[in-house]
Amino acid sequence: MAFAILSDDTKSKLEQERSRLMEERGSIIQAAVAQATAEVDQMLQHLNQLLGYGTDASAEDKSPIAVGNPKSEQRSKRASRPASKTGATIQKASKKEEAASASQQQPLESVPKAEAKSTSKATAAASQSTSTKTLTLKPEFQSVTPSEAVRQILQQADQPMATEDVIPALYQSVEASDLSTARKSVALILGRGTHQGIYEKVEENPSRYQFKE
Repeated sequence: MAFAILSDDTKSKLEQERSRLMEERGSIIQAAVAQATAEVDQMLQHLNQLLGYGTDASAEDKSPIAVGNPKSEQRSKRASRPASKTGATIQKASKKEEAASASQQQPLESVPKAEAKSTSKATAAASQSTSTKTLTLKPEFQSVTPSEAVRQILQQADQPMATEDVIPALYQSVEASDLSTARKSVALILGRGTHQGIYEKVEENPSRYQFKE
């Protein structure tokens, strides 16, 4: 019943919006993941600065490292046992040490495979990190997340802003190759903020938003 009372113009716009979202669904999800990763990394960096850690350090790096080798401690305990132990006990200890030594010997062929998997994962992570680092926030927004920066921009704006208006106000400079990523990131922030009641969409084609008082 709700669909039946829509005007033809509204139906047409909704169909266009639906088609666009279906076509760009994958890229929007990727942009969302990249945006969330950038926000978490930036927040961790801010917390590290407040806590006095290095810029590349994390709180986990400051946790105490467990000292001691269980096998070495086990050997020490065996060495400290009285010499009056029976021959059967000594023989059992010797068999346990042989079994532990055999378990540590891994086939050489498994090492290159593990290294190859680790290298591929590191390469994928580095490529994703590079794609997000190309978009640099302006100096006044370096200490806040991109979502908070967009909130400040729209809150101070004199008139509704479109995605194309927010991009130059948010980022220092955007290369042509990164423009699509910037549009998706800003559109995602605006859409999420509208759903949360922070912004209000006041125009269509192009969509324009204003801070909701």
